[in-house]
Amino acid sequence: MIIVSGNPVDFGFYYSRFGSTADAGRVTLIKLGLDSTKVVAAPAPYEQRDRTHAGAIAAKHYIDSLKIPYRTINLYSFGCHARRSWMLFQHTFGKQYQVGVIRTNKNSYRPERWWKYSDGVREVVDESVAYIYARFFFSYK
Repeated sequence: MIIVSGNPVDFGFYYSRFGSTADAGRVTLIKLGLDSTKVVAAPAPYEQRDRTHAGAIAAKHYIDSLKIPYRTINLYSFGCHARRSWMLFQHTFGKQYQVGVIRTNKNSYRPERWWKYSDGVREVVDESVAYIYARFFFSYK
């Protein structure tokens, strides 16, 4: 099963047909050929900040509602964001779950030479600051 979490959107041509990035992601995966009975959306409520954590909570609520015995999940995320996402999901799901992470690269720069690309520098710096915030200052609700 694939659970797509995401936040509400109220802008953008592509997203205007969907209530959330979770719904848009679900439809995209189905159009790419995945079985529609195996892909579900778990939209998070609107959050101005801490959107990744809100997505983790939405996914956990959905999984808990299924009452299934599985306690292993894999998170699929992009670039440097994957490390912080994994940390937030693992904390949200708790020790009774084993959370793995599958990281994919963005195509705007080569990750092994990120410092040579403005997109790479922006992402690494932004995500480093966000990781420090999440690791040391974030208050889990």
